[in-house]
Amino acid sequence: MRRGLERRLDLAMSGAAHLWNHVAHGARLSIDFDRHPLFRCYWTHPPIRYSWRPVASLVHRLNRVSGIGGRPFVVEFEHPLIATQESLDYVEMLRRVPDLAAAFRAPACRGIIAPSPGAARETARYLPDPEILAKIRVSRPAIPAEPASAPHDGPFRLFHIASKFWGKGTAIALDVFANLRARHGAAVEFDLVTNDLPSGWPLPDGVRLIAVDRMAPKQRRALYDRADLFLLPLLQDSCGVFLECLAHGLPVLSTRIYDKDDMVEHGASGWLVETPLSLWDGAFGHDWTDWADFNARAARMYAAGAFAPMADEMLELTDAMVRDRAARARLARGARDLHARRFTPEIRNAGLLTLYGECFPEWRAR
Repeated sequence: MRRGLERRLDLAMSGAAHLWNHVAHGARLSIDFDRHPLFRCYWTHPPIRYSWRPVASLVHRLNRVSGIGGRPFVVEFEHPLIATQESLDYVEMLRRVPDLAAAFRAPACRGIIAPSPGAARETARYLPDPEILAKIRVSRPAIPAEPASAPHDGPFRLFHIASKFWGKGTAIALDVFANLRARHGAAVEFDLVTNDLPSGWPLPDGVRLIAVDRMAPKQRRALYDRADLFLLPLLQDSCGVFLECLAHGLPVLSTRIYDKDDMVEHGASGWLVETPLSLWDGAFGHDWTDWADFNARAARMYAAGAFAPMADEMLELTDAMVRDRAARARLARGARDLHARRFTPEIRNAGLLTLYGECFPEWRAR
């Protein structure tokens, strides 16, 4: 990182006033701070010194386009429909798309930041207006690399974090592990972090349940260091754990939904398999009209065996990794390489500074 930018980063994070420092070149830029993993890099690794919003002339918004008061802005989101600010009723989300399109077309909207090429494709799916598409930029989320963990000769450990039992595919992950345990016995173990396990749901032998909403940093690091594979049969989108896996050099086995092909290079840093159900794909807002409806559909499909082929494919991929220690090391190197090419704070910050200059010529000119 350039020395000048590094100094600005240090100043931006010094003391309680770091949110309100003036931006470089004399202009002022405000950003919404958010604890979501996708946006946490702004809090820990801001590229410049942001201003307090009431005095800012340029605004960087996260997941919303309201409340800006006519000032120029860029908007960044996990998924374009989330920017409608309607997260519970999927039918209402779709109904608000024309209002969202109007906000994106407005002259005040200088840029639309998608976190991946897949998110940009999804934006084009719902908002195909050429005027809107011309404003889209891709800026991936970021996380610093973690030190490499020491190799271990103990049991092969699967790792799974789930804030939502059905959305994160916890039931499927447990089935994969149960069959793996039947083949390898005590040579395989499973660390399961969730506080959303249905009452009475059976856990196979070898599962260590950590029933918490949030882990302390030391505990999180220890779990990543002892894991050999992160197993995540996603039915809904997720971001933060993929970043953490890349930072730790931990291979991921997940599903090919939304933009996960940008965060997992199939065969090089992990694997992706097809799933018969995904929240954002298919009949969003029609066959499932809210989160409870989607969960109920997932539970019915699971009971009917619809996820069994996906679980079988995940089992065979995991089994091959258990048997091949060299493959574990190769995939771990691939994860770190992917992180270094796409997801470092240095890459993110350099891209944001370029993006601000493109979207706000008045800032660049000062």
